[in-house]
Amino acid sequence: MPEQEQPATSDATSDELVAQRDELLALRRERDALARRCESLEQQLNSSSSELRRNQRLLHYIAEHAPAVIYVKDLEGRFLLSNNLHARLLGLEREQIIGRREQDFLSAEEAAAIDEVSRRVASTRELAVHEFQVTLGDGRHWFLEQIFPLAAEDGELFAIGGIATDVSIRKRAEEQLAITRELIEHSPDIVIVSEHPITGEGSLRLVNDAGASQLGAPARVAAWLAARFAGDAGRAFRAAIERGEVWRETLRFEGDAGERILDASGFLIRETSDFDAACAWIMRDITESTRLASERAALQRRVIAAQEAALEELSVPLLPLAHGVLVLPLLGRYNGQRREQLIAILTEGVVTNQARVVLLDVTGLRDVDVEMADALHKIARATRLLGASIVMTGVTPETARALVVHDVALPGVIMRRTLGDGLLASGR
Repeated sequence: MPEQEQPATSDATSDELVAQRDELLALRRERDALARRCESLEQQLNSSSSELRRNQRLLHYIAEHAPAVIYVKDLEGRFLLSNNLHARLLGLEREQIIGRREQDFLSAEEAAAIDEVSRRVASTRELAVHEFQVTLGDGRHWFLEQIFPLAAEDGELFAIGGIATDVSIRKRAEEQLAITRELIEHSPDIVIVSEHPITGEGSLRLVNDAGASQLGAPARVAAWLAARFAGDAGRAFRAAIERGEVWRETLRFEGDAGERILDASGFLIRETSDFDAACAWIMRDITESTRLASERAALQRRVIAAQEAALEELSVPLLPLAHGVLVLPLLGRYNGQRREQLIAILTEGVVTNQARVVLLDVTGLRDVDVEMADALHKIARATRLLGASIVMTGVTPETARALVVHDVALPGVIMRRTLGDGLLASGR
C-alpha cells in the first residue's frame, strides 16, 4: 500500500513546485513592472522638477525684468518678495526691504492708503485696482496697483501680492492736457481744431467757448472752415502749414451780429502715435479794435489838418518893424510845404516893402533837421540876391549844434542873441 501512495505524493509535490514557480515568475513580473513603473515615475518626477525649476527661473526673470513693481507681503504687511524695480525705485537693496513694511519707506499717509486697500483685499479675498500717489527719492510718482490675495491649496490666505505700474508720465500728460483744455476753454481768443486734411463740414474737432459765442454754432463754423480752407481758397494756408510754417492772415466772417474781422494764425499739429494730424487756428476778434484804430486815424488826420490850418495862418508872420526893416519869427516845425511858403512870402515881402534888413528870429523854431537847415541857407541866399541883409536872432544851443552838425553855411548873416540886439544891429 505504501508503494502505491508514493507516486501520488510525488505528483503533489511536483504540482506544488510548479505552482510555486509560477507564483515566483508572476512575482518577478510584478516586481519588474513595479521597477519600470518606479523608473517611469522617477523620470516623470525629474522632468517635473526640471520643468518646475525652469518655470521658477522664468517667473524669477519675468519678475526681475518686468516694467512694473512686483511684491508679496505677509498678512502683517511685511515684505516677503520684492523685485528689482521695486528696490531700485526705493533706492535700496532687496535685502533691505524684506521683512519691513510700507511705512518704513513711505510717508505715514501714503503707507496708510496702501495698507487700507491691502486689508480690504485680505478681508474680501477679491482683487482691488487702485491708484496711489507716493513721493520717492526722485520726486512724485503715481502707481496703478493691482492688489490680490494669495491662498494655499486648502484655501487659507497666507499673503497679499501686488503689481504696480508707474503711470507718472501718463498722469503728468493728463494734468498738462487738463491745463491746456482749461486755457483753451477760457481763452478770449477763438481756438479751432479740425481734421487734416479738411475734407468737409464734418471735419471740425474742437471750437472753444469764445469761438462758439463769436462765430456761432459748430455746424456754422465747420461750414465756414470748409469753404475758406478746403478748396482753392485755402491753397496758401495748406502750403504754409505743410512747410511747417505758421500761416497768418486777416479774415472776415459774416455772423449774426454782422461782419467780424479776425486776426488769424494757423498751423499743423503733426501726427503722433496717440494723435492724428490736425489743423489748428487761433483767431482774435479785432473788429472793435480795428474800428477804434480807424476812428483814431481819422481823428488824427482831422487834428493834423486843423493844426496845419492854424499853423498856415501863423506860418509866416512877416512884420514890418520900421522903414526898410522886416521881422520874420519862425515858429514850430516846418514841413516841405511850409518851408516853400516861408521862402516865397519872405522874398515877396522884401520886394514889396523894399526892405534892407530882415530880422530872422529862430527862438520858436523846433527840430532843425537837414531840410530846415537847407531852407535857412536858401533864405539867406535869396535875401542877399534881393539886396537885403539878414540878422538872425534867438539862436539856442540846440539850434547852433544842429547848424554845425548839418554844416549849414550862412555867409553874411549877422548873429545876435536877442531880437533887441538884432534891432540895434539893423541900425534902428
